[in-house]
Amino acid sequence: MKIFHTSDWHLGRTLYGKKHQVLTRKKTINQEIRIQIDRVWEAFWTGGLSNPLTVIEQMTYLLFIKRLDEIQTPKESKARITEMPSDA
Repeated sequence: MKIFHTSDWHLGRTLYGKKHQVLTRKKTINQEIRIQIDRVWEAFWTGGLSNPLTVIEQMTYLLFIKRLDEIQTPKESKARITEMPSDA
């Protein structure tokens, strides 16, 4: 992650205008996203998954399970507080 110094901001604003400043931030954010994607891909690759379709399938499954957990956890907390059985 690049940290912008105030002098960088002023320099970008006075020399290149606001458009350059925004493009520089977008470029930095895009680089960060690419690094994160590369880390995820490397985790799957080292785990033995090298086929992109298999990786997409696994990611979809993991996101589905995560969402189920996000839905179930509040229900369990509510059941614990009210001392009533949860619906699931």
